[in-house]
Amino acid sequence: MQNKSHAIAVIPARKGSKRLPGKNILPFAGKPLFVWTVEAALESGAFEEVIVSTDIPEAVDWINAHHTEYKTTLRAVNRPEKFAGDTATSMDVLKDLCQSENWIGTGVEEIWLLPPTSPFRNASHISQAKSELNDDWDAVISVTEFHIPVEWAFRMNENRGLTSVLGVGPLSTGLSRNQNYESAFHPNGAIYGSRLMHFMEKGNYYAGRIRGFSMARECSIDIDTQQDLILAEAMFKRGIP
Repeated sequence: MQNKSHAIAVIPARKGSKRLPGKNILPFAGKPLFVWTVEAALESGAFEEVIVSTDIPEAVDWINAHHTEYKTTLRAVNRPEKFAGDTATSMDVLKDLCQSENWIGTGVEEIWLLPPTSPFRNASHISQAKSELNDDWDAVISVTEFHIPVEWAFRMNENRGLTSVLGVGPLSTGLSRNQNYESAFHPNGAIYGSRLMHFMEKGNYYAGRIRGFSMARECSIDIDTQQDLILAEAMFKRGIP
C-alpha cells in the first residue's frame, strides 16, 4: 500500500448509453461492470476516498450495502440531471463535483478519474500510475500502443476517396514495413490523474506536462458496445489478461 497523498478517485457511472444501454451495471463475470472499477480503486490503497458519481439507483444501492466493507471511504454522489445526457462529458461531471465538494484548501492534492468501463484495469495499474505523478509532471494518463503505425491512417470522404491524415503519407513512398516506424500510443480510457489545482485551472487531463502510463492492449478493453462486452467476456473466460 502506498502513500495516499490526499488523493480522491472519482468513478463517473451514467445511467444512459445509446450504444450499450445500462452498460455500467450490466453483469460482467459475476459483478455489475462498475463494481470492478470500485474494487480496483479501493484495493489499490491509493486514495483517501473513492466517489461514484451516478444517477443509477442500483449503483447507489450497491454502494450503500457494501461501503462498510472497506477501510477507504466509499460513497455515492448524485450525478446532476444536467449531466445525464449524451453531450455531457466526464470532465464536465468532474469539474462540477470539484466545485460542489469545495476541495480547494482542504488538503486534497490530487484528483483521479477512473471510468467504469475498463474491467481489466486493476489495483496494481492504479497504484503504479499514481506513483508516477510527481513534481516533474502535471498529469498522468493511461495509454496503450497503436497496433499499426499511425502514419498509415486515412480519412475517407463521402465518395470513399482516401486521403492520408499526414497530407502525403509514407505508404505512397513505399514505406510499408512496421519496422520503419516508431511506436505511437493513444489514451485507453482507464486512468487519468492530476493535481487538483492544475485540473481546476485547465479543466482536463491533457494540458501541460503529461506522463503516459503504458498498459498492455489486453488490459485496455473499454466496454462501449455489445461487441466490446462479448470480447471482454470471452477474454475473461480464457484467463486473459
